Amino acid sequence: MRFYLKQQARFFYGKLKEGAFRSRYLNHKLKNNTRTNSFFSIFESRLDRVFFRIRLMPTIFSCNQYIHYNGLEVNGILEYSPHKMLIVGDRVSIPDIV
Repeated sequence: MRFYLKQQARFFYGKLKEGAFRSRYLNHKLKNNTRTNSFFSIFESRLDRVFFRIRLMPTIFSCNQYIHYNGLEVNGILEYSPHKMLIVGDRVSIPDIV
């Protein structure tokens, strides 16, 4: 049952590779033992997930593709990496297409 739930979480957060998922889990386990900082908050702070939660695109995969090809501005810098981690206070905007 645990394996199935882990696989569901991996696919829900954008088909993460096993190594990436495991390293994030181990990092979280070593650094954070507080109840307020949940393991899944790591995945929810990714640029593609935030873009998806705004509901500008229908799927997480279309968000990944949009960010990869068109980019989003994070604090005035154009980012093409969907796995960029955001922190509280970051400004995300869609660049003007010229």
